[in-house]
Amino acid sequence: MHARSLALALALLTGFAALPVAAAPVDAQVGQTRRTWNKQGTALRQTPGSLGALVTTLPAGSNVQVLEVRLPWLRVQAQQGQGWLLALDTIEPAALGGNAPPLATPGSRGSVNARDSSAVGRQFDAKVERGYRQRHPNLEVGYRLTDQLELATATLDPMEAIGFIIEGRLGRRGTEWARPDRLPTSPKPKAREGKRDRIRKKVGGALGDFLRDKTGLGGDVADAIETGVSEFGAWQDEVGKKFDPDQEYYMGRSVAATALATYGLDPDPRRRAYVQLIGEAVVRCSRRVPANRGGYHFGVLDSDVPNAVSGPGGFVLITRGLVESCASEDELAAVLCHELAHVTGKHGEKTLRESKSAQAFLQAVGRTGAAATGLDDERAFAAMLDLFDNWAGEMARNSMEANYGKGLELNADVEGTYLLADVMYDPTALQGLLARNRGTHGGRGSHTHDATAVRAASLGGPLAQLTQFRVSPEARALRDERFAEQMGRTVAAPR
Repeated sequence: MHARSLALALALLTGFAALPVAAAPVDAQVGQTRRTWNKQGTALRQTPGSLGALVTTLPAGSNVQVLEVRLPWLRVQAQQGQGWLLALDTIEPAALGGNAPPLATPGSRGSVNARDSSAVGRQFDAKVERGYRQRHPNLEVGYRLTDQLELATATLDPMEAIGFIIEGRLGRRGTEWARPDRLPTSPKPKAREGKRDRIRKKVGGALGDFLRDKTGLGGDVADAIETGVSEFGAWQDEVGKKFDPDQEYYMGRSVAATALATYGLDPDPRRRAYVQLIGEAVVRCSRRVPANRGGYHFGVLDSDVPNAVSGPGGFVLITRGLVESCASEDELAAVLCHELAHVTGKHGEKTLRESKSAQAFLQAVGRTGAAATGLDDERAFAAMLDLFDNWAGEMARNSMEANYGKGLELNADVEGTYLLADVMYDPTALQGLLARNRGTHGGRGSHTHDATAVRAASLGGPLAQLTQFRVSPEARALRDERFAEQMGRTVAAPR
């Protein structure tokens, strides 16, 4: 028997006694319908025990009804017969979820299940993305790889993801194994009746009256001009405050495309799949990861230099060098959790909005939009495309060069540590990685050894609040075994 399978089998035979008290991996009740998940099949036995005679082997995805609970065993009724199986070999059907991220179309020109903007285009959307890609043909390969990342997320077998979670003793309840809901597309902002809106209406109305009275233009044209002045101003206000989920999604795609065009995607499919499964486990198991527009996507960049890039809307990319710098699966999860904290904390957007150049550009766009001659005016769309172009470039540079600033990095360290604990990875893993690696957190080359050591020390307070959490030796051994297998290393000595 394979070493990892043997370790898992031995752990399962011990029941749940070795699990942390906070973990309740199965909340089975009589009458409940559950589903088997193991791709190799699930043994249905005549008696509750590993030595019980085999009734049959249930294929993955078989529905069973719970007749009796005697943890770690369940007596169930299946289509193939009645018998006993291990509770950990079953999941609640709700854990499979039904909210897949939108499918990307590899090689497309940017239409990724999103509505187009007709007229002035008051959102960052598919139409804007197409214009941006036409301006930057050097990013086309990056966008195609970004499509590939999204497709990998959308088509990931949920049974494989849940099996990875169960095998690694992650998560707390089966109902937390479903992906977060996906947010719908956002409605375009409507003009509000504030002081600025009344001024815009007055200006727009004056222009409309002038055209009606002095030029003989039709009422429809004049009405369009009046509406255009008001609504473009509303769009400027909205973008000036915060990104909505659609804007986050398309801005995140631009950041991911820039990183992938720069580095390329790591050619090792096993390494990419392993990182994706760890990220997927965090997203499925943590209560701290919110719903977003397009799901969460994890990839490995083709570079030996330790680094990480995160974009708004759920894009997390780490280099092969950073993967190799980790000593355990828990440390690799710590890197992903730190980057996820940047995403969920909207650090890229906050850094951008603090930039004087970004704010100046927004004001310039507003002046251009105010001079537009109607909703269909190309100058208005060009101004909005200019804004996206400017902001996408600055946000990509900030992420790739770690220009978040000390405060946001410390914030991501703390939130990343809480994410680790929430998923039931070792919460000390990020601190250990920071303390051991010069200039890496994350692998950001701009951080000095002293700064990294300060960040590691600053996690002492948050970790003190998590003293009740302890990783069981069985869980640690299982994760160390599969990390060594995936990385081609020997199993580390017990920690």
